[in-house]
Amino acid sequence: MTHMSRTIACILATVAVAVPQSAAAHAELSSSTPRDGSVVKLLPNRVTLELSEAVKKPAFVVVSDESGKRINSDTVRVSGRTVSSAIADRAGRGRFTISYRLVSSDAHVVSGTLKFSVPRGSASATPSPSAAAPTSISGESVSSKSRDSVSDTAGIVFILVALVVMTGLSVLILLRLTGRAGKD
Repeated sequence: MTHMSRTIACILATVAVAVPQSAAAHAELSSSTPRDGSVVKLLPNRVTLELSEAVKKPAFVVVSDESGKRINSDTVRVSGRTVSSAIADRAGRGRFTISYRLVSSDAHVVSGTLKFSVPRGSASATPSPSAAAPTSISGESVSSKSRDSVSDTAGIVFILVALVVMTGLSVLILLRLTGRAGKD
């Protein structure tokens, strides 16, 4: 095997190892009931989160009122892409926070925070079917996005920079070897 063949084989092996094996997108929250930032007339009986991929157990969802008191059940129901938890304490009015930490079927952690409120003059009862319908969370606030998306982006940037550096080094080595081959 010549120097050129070995160099090309090394470059190809380096690129094959450096390129991520899976370019699939990670799971993300696609909808919730109630939706992030919404004002609902009635405190729902349960909160529901839907992801873009299936969810594995364990799944953690905490719904808290303005004082930080947990108002949902410790039990979280997981069914395919949907996660839900019953509201146990019918406290009823004010601002509420849904915090979640879930593991998607591809083993990526999806976590975040959603906020909704029930106006002070509202009753605390079961919502109508139209109020409970899932609503898309397009345009969700930065605070409600998965904290893992920052580390995912950093990982992608690191891989791309490493790939550029390795490619540059491979080209330099190739140029030196071809320069030597011409001198031999």
